[in-house]
Amino acid sequence: MKLLLLLLIVIFSGSISNVNADNTPDWVKNTAGWWATDAISEIEFVNAIEFLVNAGIINVSTSNDGKTSTEGIPDWVKNTAGWWATDAISETEFVNAIEFLVNAGIINVKNDIISENIPDWLKNNSSWLKAKTSTNTNFENFDISYLTEKINTCENCTVSINQHGFRGSEFLEEKSSDIYRIFAVGGSTTHGASLVNDDETWPAFLQQIINQKNLEIEIQIINAGIMAATTEREFEMISKKIVKFDPDMIIMYDGWNDSYNLPLEQSLDNWKSVCKLGNKQNFETIIIIQPILGSGNRILTDQEIYLLNTSKDNNIENLNMLKKYSSNLKELDKHCTKTVNFENIFDYVFSPVYVDLGHTSSLGNKIIADNVFYLLQNILIKDEISDSLHEINYLEYASISKNGIFAPNVDFKNKNFSNMIIKNSIFDMSDFTSVNLSNVILSNSRLYSVNFQNANLIGADLSNSNLSYANLSGLDLSDTNLSETILIGADLSNTKLGDMNFEGRDLSYANLSGLDLSDTNLSETILIGADLSNTKLGDMNFEGRDLSYANLSGLDLSDTNLSETILIGADLSNTKLGDMNFEGRDFEETNLNYNDFSYKNLSKSNFKEASFYESNLENSNLSKSIFINVDLTEIKNKSLKGTDLTEAVFSYSNLSNIEFPITSYQTNFNYAKMNESDLSDRIISGAYFGNAKMRDVNFENTDFSSRMKTYTFENRLDILELGPLELKDKLSRFPVVAPVEISVVNADVIVNAKIYNNFHDADLRNAQFKNANLEYVDFTNANLEGANLEGANLKNTYMVNTNLEGANLEGANLEGANLSCINHEICN
Repeated sequence: MKLLLLLLIVIFSGSISNVNADNTPDWVKNTAGWWATDAISEIEFVNAIEFLVNAGIINVSTSNDGKTSTEGIPDWVKNTAGWWATDAISETEFVNAIEFLVNAGIINVKNDIISENIPDWLKNNSSWLKAKTSTNTNFENFDISYLTEKINTCENCTVSINQHGFRGSEFLEEKSSDIYRIFAVGGSTTHGASLVNDDETWPAFLQQIINQKNLEIEIQIINAGIMAATTEREFEMISKKIVKFDPDMIIMYDGWNDSYNLPLEQSLDNWKSVCKLGNKQNFETIIIIQPILGSGNRILTDQEIYLLNTSKDNNIENLNMLKKYSSNLKELDKHCTKTVNFENIFDYVFSPVYVDLGHTSSLGNKIIADNVFYLLQNILIKDEISDSLHEINYLEYASISKNGIFAPNVDFKNKNFSNMIIKNSIFDMSDFTSVNLSNVILSNSRLYSVNFQNANLIGADLSNSNLSYANLSGLDLSDTNLSETILIGADLSNTKLGDMNFEGRDLSYANLSGLDLSDTNLSETILIGADLSNTKLGDMNFEGRDLSYANLSGLDLSDTNLSETILIGADLSNTKLGDMNFEGRDFEETNLNYNDFSYKNLSKSNFKEASFYESNLENSNLSKSIFINVDLTEIKNKSLKGTDLTEAVFSYSNLSNIEFPITSYQTNFNYAKMNESDLSDRIISGAYFGNAKMRDVNFENTDFSSRMKTYTFENRLDILELGPLELKDKLSRFPVVAPVEISVVNADVIVNAKIYNNFHDADLRNAQFKNANLEYVDFTNANLEGANLEGANLKNTYMVNTNLEGANLEGANLEGANLSCINHEICN
């Protein structure tokens, strides 16, 4: 017997686990043959088969919960084993015999997944009962292996557009009388984008399903999806284009794009308009509210959870809008053939579906098509309109083995789970407030977004479980097994962690605030988006680490090495940064509130969409830095006094009522808001104010006169081959440079250019330019209505199509100015 078990263990170590009657390994058959020929005893056979069953090598669909029997094995079972060993009967018949032995208690099957005597409140929880009802099964074989799977879309998907501008194969515009033509209309989720091939969009799958059914009528499906389309654009296409193709039905698959772009009433009106048009033009209409990531009761994959929780709005507003659409479907039913809400079609589909917040995989599109066909079948074939959706084929995605407890989104407040074994379970988004989980074995489980507030986890085993975005705040976890757990986004604030090792763990977006991490090994730990506010970091070295979107507010990092640290989107508000080098860094979307940057070098850095509330920027070096879409109206003292703005970019930023430095050179204010700012008595050269909002700005006595600048291109004789416009683009990205002279010294090209200021298309209504020097300034298309240009030097100024209505030009010098302006007596 020892030799047999040793052989089985050796074979088992290299076997494929979880086999069933269809793929049982040959060596299992040998075991049956040995017993049938008395090469091994009955006890040895029972012990061996019991070992194989409990190890999961033979997978039977029954359990005896540990019951045993002293009865012997009936002769027919031994005969069955012998027949199977000689291929006289099928594997299924042999496994059926093994199941008989399990049921009789002769073979003892251990169940180490869940405990015996699980209480009714857990076995019959609301989510499990709903799943059983929805799938019309016992729902015991739910799969959890898919949760870690990822979807990889095709890199070079086949995307064909026919002569009519629709995705898919060619078709004749003129429709024969025996064809029933259906147009599938929607956005990119209908079109398929470049995420799937032509034959993997839901309209393509719908055509394939129809072709397999041998229907009495020929149904033609045409994919009329448009990238980023809303119902407004769809109605326009239907009324102006699709009606010319004589449609018999139009299916609108919508919701996601409208939820971003249109108010509720407008979407409802667009659907209603299409349905009314259908009644008038004699075509049927189906309105489908599409599912998006977060819809229904789907158990999300780890990848889908990450997509949902790292998006800026978590799809919350979109999901709420989709519910509003659905609540108005009864009203639309008065005008449309059928309206339906698809939010639950992916419930109990244990496979990855979403590739982003709304687009679905090939499998997802197939499921959409199955459900659409079910609607068509009711309408066209059964000649009836059903309110029910296509029944979920849960077994298609089921596991071959039983798992633990299925209980997502259930209220378990104050329940007692102590000492239970409930491995391989799903408790996503359930409420475990004040639950007793002491000594529970909850390993290999899904605990996404579970609320553990005030729970007792002493002695609990949560190893290999997914605790992403779970609330563990304030708990004593010092005696909890959290090895190999996923803690992305988990709230670990103010917890007692004991000797927990975070080395190499992924703690992105986790809340670690209030923890003492000074003696914790965080080497190689992923901290993207983590909340580290009010933590004790000790001598932490963040050199070269990625802390993008992390919350570092209020920390003293003056002695922390932040060289080469990635801080995009990080919260550095009120943070002590010491002598940190800010030059050449990327601070896009970074919160830099309440910091003192005075006399600091912030040059050549990216501050796009960064925040500077109450931060001191006076006397700082901002040269060549980017401040796109930044609100600087709330910086300390509203002052940029003494700052170096040379070649800095402030496009789309708000600098209204800000105090500027005395001089600025080649600064870009394209589309900036600068209303009511004081720029009097300044020296401004080579600035681009194109499209800027500058109403009521004070430029009195400011010198805008042009300057000469020399550009040297070493060993660049190719510069001589550039045309005038190409050369200007080479010298500056914006029209503030005019080449005057080009010369060659050895192999170097020397370009002398005039640097001038440009107010192209700027709003300068009521601006004050009294006594300003505006020589060579370009005011093309600018609005100077009501501006005061009294005593200004407008020599060689460009005023092409400039609005001077009500402008004061008394005493102004207009020598050499281009006066192709409008609305003033001086204009040509």
